[in-house]
Amino acid sequence: MEKQDSKERFQDGDVVQLKSGGPPMTVENVPNPYTILRQLREGESPSNDPDPDEVMCRWVDSEGKCHERRFPITSLRRVEESGNKDNK
Repeated sequence: MEKQDSKERFQDGDVVQLKSGGPPMTVENVPNPYTILRQLREGESPSNDPDPDEVMCRWVDSEGKCHERRFPITSLRRVEESGNKDNK
């Protein structure tokens, strides 16, 4: 019997959402030098070896401000992109 992997695998550019709801977010696993600089400014320790059970996500809030944060893979689900939808 084959064991099913309970963790969904995401790739850069996938659109995801927290299972509990919230805005659509874009997965970005590529190391970002601006993120490292921000982490240093905020007293955080930048990690060169990110947790493989987490992915970096970016989203824009209703005021147009960009956010980014790492989320556990188990808290996310992939969402379908709608090509002709305006996000207003």
